[in-house]
Amino acid sequence: MSATTKKQKLGMYITKIGYYDIRQKPQLRHGKPVPGSAWEVLVYKGKKKVAGPFKSHDAAKIHAEELMSHS
Repeated sequence: MSATTKKQKLGMYITKIGYYDIRQKPQLRHGKPVPGSAWEVLVYKGKKKVAGPFKSHDAAKIHAEELMSHS
């Protein structure tokens, strides 16, 4: 059996805001995406989840920009 990839653990990479990554991840059941389900959009710093889930990429980008302004 192969090793778990970063894409499987954290989700697919979308964009970077400062040092925060925006990633999207499908809802999984038995290791496979659930048909017709919404994707979770999350904000990560490295491998640590900072915020989310969000309903859209834009909401996640706005939150990441707010986090950058507080740092």
